[in-house]
Amino acid sequence: MLTAKQLKAEYQRRCTVDLLGEDSDDACNVHILCSALAELGQDVRVDEMVAHANWLAEAGLVEIVHRDPPMTVRATRRGHHVAVGDIDVRGVARPLR
Repeated sequence: MLTAKQLKAEYQRRCTVDLLGEDSDDACNVHILCSALAELGQDVRVDEMVAHANWLAEAGLVEIVHRDPPMTVRATRRGHHVAVGDIDVRGVARPLR
């Protein structure tokens, strides 16, 4: 059974993938992602977003465009498939739609 902390991380990853999946090839930095998640009711610190971005990159859902602060990421093709609900990835919450 997942803890509340794990469920929150999975949901924040879902929100991140969904946001990046909306913009086909646009890259986004972690500060903007933090602001966007705040609009969705998720308070995420920059260091937490960097950790999520690294996790998503390891899962093949984003590519890291720039590592230097601020880290900038872009959705991969696989990330787009997750965003639209075509595939599920363990560690990313399932879409609510």
